[in-house]
Amino acid sequence: DLKNSQFIMTGCQDSYCRLFPIKQKKSKGPILTYREHTSLVTCISFQKTGEHIISGSSDKTLRMWSAASGSTLHTFKRHVGTVLSASFGPDATTILSNDSTELVVWDAASYQCIWSHKIAPRCWSVSCFGPTSFKDYIVAAINDAMTVVYNIKDPSKEPFLELPTRASVYVLCKGTNSLLYGDFFGNIYGTTFNG
Repeated sequence: DLKNSQFIMTGCQDSYCRLFPIKQKKSKGPILTYREHTSLVTCISFQKTGEHIISGSSDKTLRMWSAASGSTLHTFKRHVGTVLSASFGPDATTILSNDSTELVVWDAASYQCIWSHKIAPRCWSVSCFGPTSFKDYIVAAINDAMTVVYNIKDPSKEPFLELPTRASVYVLCKGTNSLLYGDFFGNIYGTTFNG
């Protein structure tokens, strides 16, 4: 039962994702291996309920898996480059992914793209949904030292907020109404959202 247990999943250069129980005293190997990607696995995210897992790869695909069986439920094929990050939305009805040139929000039930934004010639590095209490917002880091917040309900796709940093951002973490992010030089930044 993945919902009530603790697991860690690895994405590997051999294109496999492997699921391990955290509380195992002596490593007996993975309890499940997910084998559908054809190249390096770059990112993994668990759905809050533990029912589904998504993974991105340098094979340009995003895959949704059954956590319990390891079978592929859907392969998303819109990206033109390596999928750099992927995450489920706060209510698990949406998925966010990005390659270096495009952010994409997917409907988790229909697997359809419901929002996208291209940024060429700049490059995205990582993205996530905004703080939990701001479910219509996504946060994306750009390699030229800028973190940008978008409201996906705004048809203009203009940034809601731009947060400059000293270097490229590679880590984003969110709380209920806050965002932490870290740059290449080890600087940590924090922003609080008030609604």
